[in-house]
Amino acid sequence: MQGQLYVIRPDGKGMRQLTHFKEGTWAGSASFSPDGKWITFAKAGRGGGSGRVCHADGRKRGQASDSHDCLGQRPRLGRR
Repeated sequence: MQGQLYVIRPDGKGMRQLTHFKEGTWAGSASFSPDGKWITFAKAGRGGGSGRVCHADGRKRGQASDSHDCLGQRPRLGRR
């Protein structure tokens, strides 16, 4: 099992892969921040799962949470 994150323009052009995780790792449940600059997503694999965040162009990736509770949910940035 493997899942990666991609972005694409509304016209269907410019598809870019943002993550390059190894086989056995899944990334999904992605959500853009209200300003469109960040993407939150859940990452899971053999070693567990975490909430992650990356810049919308794929730079500046980091871990937002080490909680397994984020798996199967859509992490969010911004006001609730």
